[in-house]
Amino acid sequence: MQSPTCTGLRIRSTRDANVLFHAVALNILPMVVRRLDSDARMALCSGCVYVWEERCHGLPEGSEPGIERFTDGRSWGPSRARDDFLFYYEKASPSKSLTGGSSKTPKRQTMIKQTYSVYVNTPAGLRKWHLNAYYTQETVDQLITVDDICSIKNLVVPDSYYICARASRSRDVAAKTNQYLSMGYDTPTQSAQGRFFAFSASPSPRPSDSDTDATCVSSPASPAVSKDAVRSKCSLSPEDSRIQLVPLEYLQSMARHRDPIDDEALRMLSRKHTARS
Repeated sequence: MQSPTCTGLRIRSTRDANVLFHAVALNILPMVVRRLDSDARMALCSGCVYVWEERCHGLPEGSEPGIERFTDGRSWGPSRARDDFLFYYEKASPSKSLTGGSSKTPKRQTMIKQTYSVYVNTPAGLRKWHLNAYYTQETVDQLITVDDICSIKNLVVPDSYYICARASRSRDVAAKTNQYLSMGYDTPTQSAQGRFFAFSASPSPRPSDSDTDATCVSSPASPAVSKDAVRSKCSLSPEDSRIQLVPLEYLQSMARHRDPIDDEALRMLSRKHTARS
């Protein structure tokens, strides 16, 4: 039977969720790699938390790691959004009693499913990770938090590495990924200490205001900046390889791209077509 990523835990905020994602990335906690079987579904209870990776749509079973759709064997009502989480309330099962008398069976506690999804950069490309947490109103206050788990309570999660999928569009994901790289952290690499992450100890120094060409800063009233203008005004000299930011207006004028998962699937199909020819 496949075990949950964590048990007896409640998720209070996106910060808690990101700590859990990072603990999975560093192999401190396990990732759920296949759909729950009947025994795992029966064992699901308040405090169970599952972290799993979504498999790219349209790819055959076994060709890519991950789960196409997480199933827990329960029926849920419509989602309710709060902050960046989605909450689902379990539907009450119809009574099996055939008599009109009152039942002495105690009322079953309503299970609540809390979900959160992020985009994360991996050596295989951009992937989507999900967190499913379960609890009941009657037991939620009895559950521990990430601050009570010694192995993960002091984890430092890199800024902008786990990008909320609900609040993100593909353009935002790319922009925040570039922001992460501009801070000087290493890109994800295979590491013996973790699932695939190796981070530099500290960010590299950023350019000071005096190092930045004043012509690279545009006012809100300025017209849209062309790509050539950005290159000519914000180009780096051979002596200075430090990262500079392009004007915000240029970024805002960029056309929207496809979903990163779709781009990854198209690249794989293109490689297969080239191999056949």
